[in-house]
Amino acid sequence: MILSDILLKDMPCVTRVRGHSMLPTLQDKRYYLYNPFVRNVKRGDIVTADADIDNVVKRVIALEGDRVIISPSGAVTVNGILLDEPYIIPQTRKGKRIDMTVPKGCMWLMGDNRNASTDSRDFGAVERWRIKGRLIIRKER
Repeated sequence: MILSDILLKDMPCVTRVRGHSMLPTLQDKRYYLYNPFVRNVKRGDIVTADADIDNVVKRVIALEGDRVIISPSGAVTVNGILLDEPYIIPQTRKGKRIDMTVPKGCMWLMGDNRNASTDSRDFGAVERWRIKGRLIIRKER
């Protein structure tokens, strides 16, 4: 193994949140570290990704093969189970109903502030290869 492989293995990268889509969890215009070497991204993780619109920071809601149903009022079920999402700002505007199975090699991403988030409801599932890394978030006291 080369020394650079060892040094880069755990070296974090930096991303900046732009906008209010991840409130209250992440703040607009703040910088956050992410690990670009994480391969086992799971539901609930916050990731940075290259989406069709731009680089985004969003929460992983569902993985490939999961069935996602989102009601017009914003309730999200994955594989028939209503998600308990204490971290979100509840949706106050009416949305469209979505019922889909996440394609192979993709993830479904959503912002915590559902009223101000452009996410998979708008740009669809995101291919796994577009995920740049998982955010390293310090627990607030």
